[in-house]
Amino acid sequence: ASYSMCNPADAYHAHFSMLCSLASSLYYVVSQHGDNVGGMTMVLCGETGMGKSFLQNAMQSVWQSPESMSGSSTFNALPKLASIARHLLCAVDDLTMIENEKHKQLYQFVLTYPQGREKSRADSRNALHKGGSWKNLICITSNLDIGGIIRENDNQGGADARILEMFIRHRNRD
Repeated sequence: ASYSMCNPADAYHAHFSMLCSLASSLYYVVSQHGDNVGGMTMVLCGETGMGKSFLQNAMQSVWQSPESMSGSSTFNALPKLASIARHLLCAVDDLTMIENEKHKQLYQFVLTYPQGREKSRADSRNALHKGGSWKNLICITSNLDIGGIIRENDNQGGADARILEMFIRHRNRD
C-alpha cells in the first residue's frame, strides 16, 4: 500500500497543520482581549522527501502566494520576517544547516518568539530603535530534530514547551 496525504490515516499531521495555519490570524484577536499571545513556533521535521515543504506551501496558500511569504534566512532575520508577516503565518523553509555555535541562537529564538516583539536596540549615537512585533505562528521545516537541539541547550527548563514539533514520516504498512 502507498502513502497519501489525502488518506486520513496518513495525513493527520497535514490536517492539523492546516488548522494551525487558519488559527494563526487568531493570535491577534485573542491578544486584543487581554491575553498576551505573541507567537508560537511550529516545526515540521522529517527526512527529505516526506512533504514538509509541500505542506508548508499549502499552509501559506490559505493567505496568499507562498513565494511571497517564505524563504531561507539567518537567525537574525527571523524576527524581521515575523514582523513583516504581522498577523499571518510566517514560514521558514529548510532550517537544516545549523552549526553547533548556532544552537544557542535557536534556543534564544524559541524562548523569545512568544513575547511577540523584538528587543529595542541602540545605535552608535545611542538613539533607541524599537524592534518589530508580531502575533502569529511561525512554521519552520527542517531535517533536524529541532526539539532535541532545544532540549540540549535548555538550562532553565521549559523551552521545549514553547514549540510544537511534528515529525512527518511514512507509516510502515505490512
